[in-house]
Amino acid sequence: METASADVQWGDQTKTFTRAELAAGINLADVFPTNPFTKPFAKVDGAVAAKQAYETEQIKRVFHGKEGREDIEAAVLRTEAIRQPLADAIVAAMQPVTHTITVIPKSEPKHK
Repeated sequence: METASADVQWGDQTKTFTRAELAAGINLADVFPTNPFTKPFAKVDGAVAAKQAYETEQIKRVFHGKEGREDIEAAVLRTEAIRQPLADAIVAAMQPVTHTITVIPKSEPKHK
């Protein structure tokens, strides 16, 4: 059955598109800015930001500071014990995302 439009459901959102829009292709990430990937990607981004923030402190304040000048090897060992769990958190945050995209043709009104 051919219809003039269809609903596209992704995650908990549904949007309606015309036949022409669907034929041209839909950039799902553009029209569904909040989607099943939003929270998992934010978790990875947060873990990366936490690691990078620590590394900035590690390098600027510790390695290039008094502690690093006095004993760089000890400074590296001490700070890497803190940095490694942050790196591990990134790996742990990267999980597969299971999602479904459903296309539902819209019923055409019956003409009398």
